[in-house]
Amino acid sequence: MSVEKAKNLKIIVIVMIYNRFENLKRWIDCWKKCQQLQAQLVILHNHDAGTDYSEYENYCLDHNVKYIPRLNIGMDMGAFQDVCLKRLKGLDNNWDILFWVTDDVIPMRKDFLPCFIESLLQPDIGISCMQISDLIATHVRTTGFCIKKEIADQLKFPVDPIETKDHCYEFEHRGNTLMKQIEAMGLKAVVPFSLDKSAVWDINITSFNRWKEHYLEFSGKEQRTNKITFICPIFNTFPEIVSSLICQTHFNWELLLIHETKNQTKLPELLKAISDKRITYIETSERVGFRGHPIIKWAVEQIRDNKLAIGTEFIVITNPDNHHVPIYCEELLEELLKHPDAVASYCSQMVHNLANYGIINSQLKRGFIDSAAVMVRKEVACDIGWFSNDHSADWFYFDAIIKKYGKEKFLKIDGCLLVRNGELPGKKDVFIGSYTNVVKKYCDKQFYENLHRLSKGNEVHIVDNSIGLDYFNDINSICKEYDNFYFKHIEVPVEPKESVFQRRVIESINYLRQLFLDSKCEYFITIESDVMPPINIIESFKETIKNLPENWGMLGALYHGQDGGKGFHDLGREVKGLYQTKQTLCGCTIYNRKLIEKYPFRWDKNDLRHFHDVYIYQDANKEFTFWDNRDINCLHIPSNAIRDKDIR
Repeated sequence: MSVEKAKNLKIIVIVMIYNRFENLKRWIDCWKKCQQLQAQLVILHNHDAGTDYSEYENYCLDHNVKYIPRLNIGMDMGAFQDVCLKRLKGLDNNWDILFWVTDDVIPMRKDFLPCFIESLLQPDIGISCMQISDLIATHVRTTGFCIKKEIADQLKFPVDPIETKDHCYEFEHRGNTLMKQIEAMGLKAVVPFSLDKSAVWDINITSFNRWKEHYLEFSGKEQRTNKITFICPIFNTFPEIVSSLICQTHFNWELLLIHETKNQTKLPELLKAISDKRITYIETSERVGFRGHPIIKWAVEQIRDNKLAIGTEFIVITNPDNHHVPIYCEELLEELLKHPDAVASYCSQMVHNLANYGIINSQLKRGFIDSAAVMVRKEVACDIGWFSNDHSADWFYFDAIIKKYGKEKFLKIDGCLLVRNGELPGKKDVFIGSYTNVVKKYCDKQFYENLHRLSKGNEVHIVDNSIGLDYFNDINSICKEYDNFYFKHIEVPVEPKESVFQRRVIESINYLRQLFLDSKCEYFITIESDVMPPINIIESFKETIKNLPENWGMLGALYHGQDGGKGFHDLGREVKGLYQTKQTLCGCTIYNRKLIEKYPFRWDKNDLRHFHDVYIYQDANKEFTFWDNRDINCLHIPSNAIRDKDIR
């Protein structure tokens, strides 16, 4: 356009921000590189009540940009109404042309403003806009447009003030819309470019990805082209991961979305409609279970052997319900490229479901890092491999990398770049643990079926302390459909033989204790692998606790023999109700977290007659009380193994 046409016009560019600081920074950075036509950039911040907006205000002040905070009433159209009605506090109403844009619409050309103003100044044009949409009704999309003041002064709004989405919709595409009012003035709405070539781009439009084009225009160099592969097992759930990757500012990624057995939720049809060639969808022939860990192992091996993700340089292990923020790839990749000796990068913070969707600080230690928060070089990931089916498999993977390459080779990247989704912790507040051995094989199918039914979705952790992995693999196979079950194998030295049972039990139960302490669960339930509690055991325990003193430490249920056979509590069948005891047996027990936090489980090498249920009472009975509910009856199926002769 001829700059002469606009040199005597007062132009303002209002970027309407809603609590998206990264978008604010991007807009200001781009604006500095644009043809500005002496226009004033105004950041209009629609904030919620109680929001501390000082960070936004200070950033604008530091970059000499006008900042106007506004309480978010009526969303973007409420703010536009205030501008048109000359009541936006802090705005100079003496302007001639307004370019109005929301913060998630970004410049694609340095001359975006001249482009829109040139078309606006043509005869019979009332508004120049990014898009005219036919959705619902033909209308001007109000996320990016240019308008003269004399036109804006004549606009009518459905209500005053605009307060709701419905009010916004009435102005945009339902009632006496913006476009209808322009046409009623005898003027036209014009779109200077097709949407895929527009001088500004709505980053939420995922039918085409223009990030590379944006970087070329505003960085002066081509965006990084290094390939990043995301490995993601899935089973009949909606893949939130897909939308978050499509919105990445780094364009060269591949998603290996691997479904266990044939999908039942029309996922293939959804992916076909999305039609993004960066998504590789695979279905396995059968369900392998273990929360997808065997799938991850297989995928890493396929990448290692150049059978999948050809040409990839970096690997991220993620879940289908995770959300990686748009700059996740860009930020983690950039630092790895700057530090070629580093093996991995991870974000310093993440929003985590187990913190009730609060922000937690990432740390390179168990329980404080998630695989989805970490990007690992391909050669390192393939060298270490994914080798565990355990609940903490991601930590074992990172720990192995640290031991081989060093903790200093992990780069911490400032930023909260991951939303780790999942079930809210308040819904499942019970941690269930059990330890077992091949000597319990005779009742394992019955035990695990019953355990799964009573678990009601709470996490269940099983420790197998048998010699070798045969039985461990057997029980994993039995439970492969149980997504809330997690398994761990530990092997305790057989010698000295006389104490092997005590040592196996204590190492197993203390492993479960630590997992419980690392969790956010309120209650710790242990069930021995030959005890079959009633299906409502969790509810019964919780109901009983309401009647216990505050200093309760353990609450147990009784367990009796099958079909008149022998069981530990057979002699007490006639005694009913709540009973304070001097020893709560550990066959089916719920523990107070306060007791578990203070006292680890132990055994006594000088007295091999007893296990941890005796010693926990000895250690804690001065502070805590111990109870049985003799109305809760479990089935006990004891083994025929002889302790000192049948060590397996």
